[in-house]
Amino acid sequence: MSQSSPIFKLSTMTLAIISTLMPVSLFAAEDDKKAETEDYIEEVVATGTRLKGSAAAVIEERRNQAFVADIMGAEQISRSGDGDAAAALRRVTGLTLVDGKFIYVRGLGERYSSTQLNGAAVPSPDPTRSVIPLDLFPAEIIEGLAVQKSYSPSMPAAFGGGNVDIRLKSIPDSRVFNFSGKIGGNSNNFDDGLTTTGSDTDWMGKDDGTRDAPASISQYWSPLGEVSQSLDYISAEESLQGLLDLNRDLTPKTSSINPNVGFDIAYGDVFDAGDLEYGFLTTFAYDNSWQVAEEYQLEQWSSVDTDEGKQYTFVRGYDDVTTTSHMVKTSYMINLGANYNKAHELNLNYIVLNDTEDKAKNKFGRSSNVSPSENNAIINSKEVTYEERSLTALQLSGQHTFAALNLLGLDWIYSDSESNRYAPSGLETSYVVSDRNEDGIYDPETESSVRLGRYRSSF
Repeated sequence: MSQSSPIFKLSTMTLAIISTLMPVSLFAAEDDKKAETEDYIEEVVATGTRLKGSAAAVIEERRNQAFVADIMGAEQISRSGDGDAAAALRRVTGLTLVDGKFIYVRGLGERYSSTQLNGAAVPSPDPTRSVIPLDLFPAEIIEGLAVQKSYSPSMPAAFGGGNVDIRLKSIPDSRVFNFSGKIGGNSNNFDDGLTTTGSDTDWMGKDDGTRDAPASISQYWSPLGEVSQSLDYISAEESLQGLLDLNRDLTPKTSSINPNVGFDIAYGDVFDAGDLEYGFLTTFAYDNSWQVAEEYQLEQWSSVDTDEGKQYTFVRGYDDVTTTSHMVKTSYMINLGANYNKAHELNLNYIVLNDTEDKAKNKFGRSSNVSPSENNAIINSKEVTYEERSLTALQLSGQHTFAALNLLGLDWIYSDSESNRYAPSGLETSYVVSDRNEDGIYDPETESSVRLGRYRSSF
């Protein structure tokens, strides 16, 4: 007994419909297989870098602070146009800028204010002060400024009223090259100012030894721990030789003032070698500026009653004071850094700062050395000072995160810094100018006298 199976014939229309639906079913099967595979993905890790000087990073750090602190980032300093750390900190509430370079927290003196560089203490280049002149730090090398006004365990034991932490820039996130130049002046500099005969390297902010004491005098100075011959017992010939060797060309001269010039340059790059990322950043800044000021110094006055009220008369003081300051600032920084697997970071930072001021002052008027009853004597006082301040710092720091130890963190820093102050010489002279011909004009060239005059020099 034979049995046959039924045979179904597909029409052309049926074959067309089936061929259209088959790719859809295949794609659906692939989607189901992909969904089953995605169920086995356990975690997704996203990595990124922290923008330390950005406004968002500053706000986040301030929000997470457990103590009273103000933080300024490089982005905020750049927008304000401030040229150095001292000028930028003027915008922080509760800080007072003194002499354009020193910051006092909450109006307290320098005894209660301290300064750190990347969290490490640095010495002051001014031996008469405990605070650091913050105008030494140009804005180009600053990543952030943190001002802490209350004590925390991270502060040193000598913390008083406040602390300023200057954070220097680290390696960049990508290749960077910046160059900017500036030239300018002010209305006071349009007039003539006072200049002195200095060394050939004054434009660099360095004295080449012209202002040093001559060897014929310095040879008698006692080295530390040694006893040498006193200047009181040298011979007349030796004393005369020391006098002849002195640099006597220190008299201020009236001359035109050059415009203010300066430039900043920064170059850095970063390299990627698998889990290791390393790079460098170097900066150099130069600023050469002049400041001419015309002032007066009042010491004594008299008053008489008139129908229009009191009338005041200038008795003693200097009614013609001209001061010219020549300031040269240079800064150099190089930073080398390496980061392994975003968990271990090393940074080597070397910074050299130099600030030089050459100042000349000429005062003309009546002082306490002249009797008002004479009314025919004018005293002219000239002051010349030169000072170099420098700060050198070498810092090696590291940040480590150990994921296997429940994200245990370790931060450390080694800092070696040195400050110097170089003030080779100073001069202050005064002499009397008498109106000998009684023409009402006091001529320093033809009517000067050493009577009641004085001279002071220092090395």
